[in-house]
Amino acid sequence: MSFILPCRLRLRGAAVLMLLISMGLASCAAPKPDSGAIPEIAEQSSSSEGSAKPKAVNTNLVFELLKRAEAAQSPERETLFLQASAYYQQMGDYVRMGRVFEVLRPESLTPPQRIEYSLQYGDWALYQRHVDDAARVLLAPELNQGLSESQTATLHSLRARLFERQGKMLDALHERISQSAHTPEAGQTELSATIWRLLVQMSMADLQFLENADSRNPQEDQLLSGWLALAHIQREDAGNSERMAADVQSWRNRYATHPANRSMPAELVVAASETSNGARPQRIALLLPLTGKWGAAGQAFRDGFMSMHYQQMSGGGGAPQVDLVDTSASPDILNTYQQAVAQGAQLVIGPLEKEQVQVLANQANLPVPTLALNHTAPEQRSADVLYQFSLNPDDDVAQVATTAAANRYRRALVIAPQGERGERLAQAFTQAWQRTGGEAVQMRYAAGTGNYSAAIADALGVDLASGQMRAGKTLPEMVYFSGNGADAAAVMDALQRNGGKDLPVYATAEVLDGRVDVRTNGLRVCLSPWQVSSGPLQEAKIPVPNNANGRLFAMGADAEQLFSRLSPLAGNASLRVSGNTGYLSMSNRRVQRSLVWAVMQDGKPIAQPATADGRF
Repeated sequence: MSFILPCRLRLRGAAVLMLLISMGLASCAAPKPDSGAIPEIAEQSSSSEGSAKPKAVNTNLVFELLKRAEAAQSPERETLFLQASAYYQQMGDYVRMGRVFEVLRPESLTPPQRIEYSLQYGDWALYQRHVDDAARVLLAPELNQGLSESQTATLHSLRARLFERQGKMLDALHERISQSAHTPEAGQTELSATIWRLLVQMSMADLQFLENADSRNPQEDQLLSGWLALAHIQREDAGNSERMAADVQSWRNRYATHPANRSMPAELVVAASETSNGARPQRIALLLPLTGKWGAAGQAFRDGFMSMHYQQMSGGGGAPQVDLVDTSASPDILNTYQQAVAQGAQLVIGPLEKEQVQVLANQANLPVPTLALNHTAPEQRSADVLYQFSLNPDDDVAQVATTAAANRYRRALVIAPQGERGERLAQAFTQAWQRTGGEAVQMRYAAGTGNYSAAIADALGVDLASGQMRAGKTLPEMVYFSGNGADAAAVMDALQRNGGKDLPVYATAEVLDGRVDVRTNGLRVCLSPWQVSSGPLQEAKIPVPNNANGRLFAMGADAEQLFSRLSPLAGNASLRVSGNTGYLSMSNRRVQRSLVWAVMQDGKPIAQPATADGRF
């Protein structure tokens, strides 16, 4: 097997001792590990999902391996280095892992060592986003031979991650199916979740293409057939929980040994649960403002809810009676709520206004399950049957921080408009960012002025006149931007001209407000599925209004899916429902929305596939 290392790793003359010093390990003594503490290469298993789950490793053990490698001869020298890099891989320390590769000579490796090296290097290259380097190693034909069962599973996992990075989702799915065929039962649950994540992102055309595919491997064909059948149930039975539950049971009988039978996708489990326990109420009340200040928002929510309600009825599913109550007509929300219950409502959806939600949250007990459409403070204690569902922008911002942190970024520049909203979102990001161990530099701008070069140069630590970094300053590793599309374009233009052209810039859906032009190309945006033409409304071919209240329409449609599933979702935080405003789960009776990612291109958000390692 031949290997071509990129020039970034060609440091053949570097002494191993210098490597130890650069790692900060040579200055302290280290005890020799106990006999048998150092595993053989054949017993190691390379990480299948990159740095998703770093493990604690005794650094003295790694130090001892490197010291022994310094004095050893081939092939023991390479074996010890590979063991050391494998430990760094387990720790999620990809910087030191790369430094070990700097002193390895791939051409001198034995065949078993070359296999282990390829798996480790492929993982390292994917983590560093060196996609071409990863492809050169992981797709080498020679790597298809001589692997153990666990190494074969790891190779398919790494290739799947590679194809995801390249946007080749069909190829990624095939690799995951192949991985499943070589994965023991203990590892099937997490892998099944990954396969399902890929499937739900695919179009009907992709699913039809897969149905006609032939891997020439009967075991893999059977696995794929089962997954495709589940994907069709999820899409074709959407909105009809009774039919979905029946079809899932038929699927279980047909695919009794399929891995998904032991780890059924959560939204299908929820459907079966609500059907079996008779949780679906027969009469519900919608408490919404239909006139006045919040009238347009309430009407949009109502329309989204009823669109999915009629979809449920047309699909043959049982649909409850819906009582529509205008909360803007009465200032006493508690009295309005009690009247709705007295008239027979078995479940209440609403109210929408935050102050009214607070009134219900202050009640020690409520008579029926209630899905409030706004949120209270996290520490607020409320009745056990009160659930909260909101489109809180602070939650969206926190997801930006989590995703950026998965890339191991630590230094962030926070750019937000002056004013209460901008300050609140900036603080929401900063607090979430600091919880990940990151540090942030703040910059505020006057929205709509358009000329931000001086402020951005100062925030970056760049001298505006010379374009050079000022002494003692370090560029941030990423930018969080808060504001509308026009200001996003101006800010990205200023970053380009002041030393920040290579910085990844993250934002939320607020950048879609106003005019968005080509200067925002490359902007990474955290969005709801409906904003990239995905989700149940898209599958049902129900158009979302192209106006400011489209998000309330999508929220209403999601509430129709949620109301009969509140109890199973509240009882199992791992369950989730594919929604229009996100993938919906629940924690502490609050609906959690996992959003999707897009990249701005020519003024439009282009959806990007979710990745197994959560990085974007």
